[in-house]
Amino acid sequence: MNKRRFFVAFLLMMLLSISLFSAANQPAKAHEGRQVGPYTVELGWVVEPAYAGVYNGVEVHISMGEDEHADETTDDHAEAEPIEADLQIEVSFGDAAKVLDLELAGDEPNHYIAAIIPTRAGDYTFRLTGMIGEIPVDEIFASADGEFSSVEPIRDVLFPEPEASIEGLQNQISQLEALIAELQAQLTELQSQ
Repeated sequence: MNKRRFFVAFLLMMLLSISLFSAANQPAKAHEGRQVGPYTVELGWVVEPAYAGVYNGVEVHISMGEDEHADETTDDHAEAEPIEADLQIEVSFGDAAKVLDLELAGDEPNHYIAAIIPTRAGDYTFRLTGMIGEIPVDEIFASADGEFSSVEPIRDVLFPEPEASIEGLQNQISQLEALIAELQAQLTELQSQ
């Protein structure tokens, strides 16, 4: 596989990621909410469904008391008074884990986003820790619980099929490595004769 085709495929994937994010940059349809002291904390993907290899984000909304806006509208948190929070989020997939930076979402109070490009399809787990006001926070949210989506394979929405995929390139590399190993073995055998 030549480098130019790989670069073109990679560039197309990045452009698709940006396009999907821009076109679908609307509030997530599903979040998991729970009470943490007097606060309601909601967590989910910025864009749902989430796709592997596509720019996304984990968003956290904080509000006082029980959430009265379980209607999936964009106005759920528009009138919120700022709540002091110092939070971090750790994302995990299988045995891999990484702490992401939670940033305020523009000038919207109590709405935080951590940018992420989930690289694999499957279930992701998020551990939210820190303080909201004077209340300590240590909560685990898992996409496997069904409150927000697991990450879906990008091939589910690609059309037309790209000329080269990362999986296809990895398969070709594996085949070439096997062929090289076989040729090296034959060369070693010929040299020993």
